[in-house]
Amino acid sequence: MNPVGFSTGAIAHGDFRKALELLDGTTADAVELSALRAHELPPLLEALPKLDLSGYRHVSIHAPKKTTMTTQAWEIVGGLRKTG
Repeated sequence: MNPVGFSTGAIAHGDFRKALELLDGTTADAVELSALRAHELPPLLEALPKLDLSGYRHVSIHAPKKTTMTTQAWEIVGGLRKTG
């Protein structure tokens, strides 16, 4: 069966934590962590190591198109592929 999931931005605009709370206990097995605006990305990256995403088979991040991310932030995002 194909994965079915949601974007946190569609569930709780700008609040990925609230969206994950609302999705907890659903049958969704995929989630897109949304940080569409540049100011939303640092809190998301900081929270990533602490988020329980074990209920999802597929996790993606939607980062802003225009950003001045630091090298460290890019390393965090780049390293996610290796953790799954």
